[in-house]
Amino acid sequence: MLVVGDKEQSAGTVAVRSRTEGDHGAKPIAEFVEMIEREVKERKLAGVI
Repeated sequence: MLVVGDKEQSAGTVAVRSRTEGDHGAKPIAEFVEMIEREVKERKLAGVI
């Protein structure tokens, strides 16, 4: 889940939360995209969906 409120918008970040791993905290958008690309390549998302 991504949370983008006023604070995140101002900072250019997204707050990332996972059902399985909990709160990942705020991350720059580019870092979040890299994280998701890596998880897709490693097929980590298969067990979550």
